[in-house]
Amino acid sequence: MRLAHRTAGRVRLEAPQIRGDLEEGRRLAERVGALPGVSKVEARTATGSLVIFHIGDWAPLAEALASATGATIEEEAPEDSAAADALTTGARLIDALDHAARHALGGRTSLSELTFLALVAAGAVQLARGQVVGPASALFGQALSLMAARRMRPGP
Repeated sequence: MRLAHRTAGRVRLEAPQIRGDLEEGRRLAERVGALPGVSKVEARTATGSLVIFHIGDWAPLAEALASATGATIEEEAPEDSAAADALTTGARLIDALDHAARHALGGRTSLSELTFLALVAAGAVQLARGQVVGPASALFGQALSLMAARRMRPGP
């Protein structure tokens, strides 16, 4: 199997042995679902992938998974360092802007809250102009996405 995508608490593995085989997908999902730390498993036999929702670190679970299934798990290719550096720089810039916004407003709000308000205001302007289907709905959708992401992320 090959690690296709990994985020905190979720891993997607390419599992070609289950492609088109519902029974093998079910068996593999049962074995993986019985491992400690696994909260849910989705065997996607149409695409030949296995999605694992887990609690805790991936590394010990990967070892347990390999042992339980007898499969080797290939890690994904290393990230492009230039892209990683750009993302890190962008994240630092956003953190600095957030800190500046909090400081300027006495800690009463954050950059994400200000962005949410700006998106809602821009959506209201587009709505007033009669641009409901395109611009207004897109802006309101982005505002809702930002709000949902903020609720899922711990912190102040």
